[in-house]
Amino acid sequence: LTRALYIEVLTTMETTEFLGSLRRLIARRGRPRKIYSDNGGTFVAAAKWLRTVMKDERVGNLLAKEEIKWQFNLSRAPWWGGQFERMIGLIKQSLYKTIGNGFLSLKELRDVILDVEVTLNNRPLSYVEDDIQFPILTPNSLLYGRSNVLPELEPHRVESKDHRKQAKHLRRCKEAVWRRWKNEYLRGLRERHNQQHGSKSSTPKVGEVVIIKSDERNRGKWKLGVVETVIVGIDNVVRGAKVRTGKSVVERAVQHLFPLELSCDKTEVTEQATPAKLNVQAPEFQPRPKRQAA
Repeated sequence: LTRALYIEVLTTMETTEFLGSLRRLIARRGRPRKIYSDNGGTFVAAAKWLRTVMKDERVGNLLAKEEIKWQFNLSRAPWWGGQFERMIGLIKQSLYKTIGNGFLSLKELRDVILDVEVTLNNRPLSYVEDDIQFPILTPNSLLYGRSNVLPELEPHRVESKDHRKQAKHLRRCKEAVWRRWKNEYLRGLRERHNQQHGSKSSTPKVGEVVIIKSDERNRGKWKLGVVETVIVGIDNVVRGAKVRTGKSVVERAVQHLFPLELSCDKTEVTEQATPAKLNVQAPEFQPRPKRQAA
């Protein structure tokens, strides 16, 4: 599983619109063997609409032709959906609380959504111990073999005042969604890790690769490091750690260190981990390429 996100804005709830979206998904991501749909009380209207769509002969023919199975999750059982349910919830919450009441045209909204999709698919999942070329596994690296970035129009390069204002507004929207989502995502990682392993296991271990929370404003950038030593307080509780990032070592409180996404799903945690062979000199993705205004 790549854990990649595919987000698309539909203008209507017509069956033809849905079929077009499903075909685009297959064209861009490949044919899925099974599609899961949410069936919770929060999305009753959407669930009813999907059930109605599923009864349409055209949809049935397409699913049969492509050999795709469609399954609704059990109502009021969000754990059935696992990781994808949590990611969908985080995205919706971030969008609602940042641009939910904003005034965006359909074109602008699709631009923001596309940026959100690409940025979130650059999130670090785990690391490859032996491959120094691709030390960080991301959904995009699993899909394309590399990180993926979108060229962005820099507002100061736009000559038209109206277009420059629009470019600034869109960038603010994208940054607002990114900041909101990143904070909620990191909080969710810790909660997930505590649920799987207990609160005591959430403290960083020597050799563990962790996400370092920072004030990095560049969307899609993640600061990663390897824990070299832990810092214990006078109460014998781990309060921080010395983390190697590239050629430097920084000290951070445990509140600013977060586990990688795939490590949250491990069933066992080794007490004395072997230091990871991570290429920490290049844990971050390259800055977004800039293009000249047309």
